[in-house]
Amino acid sequence: MCVSRFSPAMESSAYTLPPLYIDEDFDKIATTDEDHPDYWLHGQCAGGWILDFGKHRGQALNSVSVQYLTWCYETLNDKPCFDEAFERYREGLEEWTEDHYMDFVVTFGVKYPGKILEECQHDEEWMDWLTQQPHLRKKHDIFYMALDRCIAEERGRHRYHRRTRSQLYELSDPVNYDNYALLRVFFPKYNL
Repeated sequence: MCVSRFSPAMESSAYTLPPLYIDEDFDKIATTDEDHPDYWLHGQCAGGWILDFGKHRGQALNSVSVQYLTWCYETLNDKPCFDEAFERYREGLEEWTEDHYMDFVVTFGVKYPGKILEECQHDEEWMDWLTQQPHLRKKHDIFYMALDRCIAEERGRHRYHRRTRSQLYELSDPVNYDNYALLRVFFPKYNL
C-alpha cells in the first residue's frame, strides 16, 4: 500500500502539490551559489524564489504546483524576476526527469495523489491508463516527462531480459558445440 506524505485535506486538492518532495536537510549553499548542482531547486533566483503575489504569496516556487506557476508565467507580464526564476526551475525539473524520474509526485487524480511515481509504478493498469490521457499530458507535462522515462526504462529492462534469456537458449543448443562449450565456461552455475 502506498503511503501518502500529505494529509487527506491536501490530497483532495492534489492539483496544488509541488512536483517533488524537498529534503529539509539540503545543502544551504545551494540557495546562493549559482554553480551548485541543486541551485535550480533551492536557489534564490530559481526554485527557492519566494512568490510576492497571488494565492501562494510567501511560498517558494519549489513548494507550489507547476501548473499554477505555468499559468502565472503565461499570464502575468510584469514579473521579470519571477519569469527568470521559473525558467531556471522548470529547466531543472526537465533535466531531473532524465535520471530521477521516480522522484516525481502524482499531482492529480484520486488514486495516487501525493505519492511519488516509484510508489505507484507497480500498477500497470493505471500506468497504461495514464498514457492514454492527452488532456493530462498537456496539463501535467513535467510529470509526463518523468512517466515516459519510467515506462521507457521498464520496457527496456523487459526487452533486455527477454533477449538475454533467448540468447542463452540459443547458445545452449547442443548442436552448436562451439557456443555450447563457451556457455559452459562462462555460465557454469547453470550446469549445462
